[in-house]
Amino acid sequence: MPDTSICLGDSLWMTNLSQSSNFYTWLMNGQYLSNDSNESHLFSSSGQSTITLIVTDGNTVDAIEY
Repeated sequence: MPDTSICLGDSLWMTNLSQSSNFYTWLMNGQYLSNDSNESHLFSSSGQSTITLIVTDGNTVDAIEY
């Protein structure tokens, strides 16, 4: 995901492209967002954010940060 500017009040749809995964955890700045396979977030404050998706198939864990 490229660096993207988002305005206050905008939403961002994040699509999980992992394969063979059963469990998902979305974090923003280290804080839990959801366990949904895909995530939408409404930005209600300004500043930089780091979004992390952690996926597992029950055996192997992988994470990607944006």
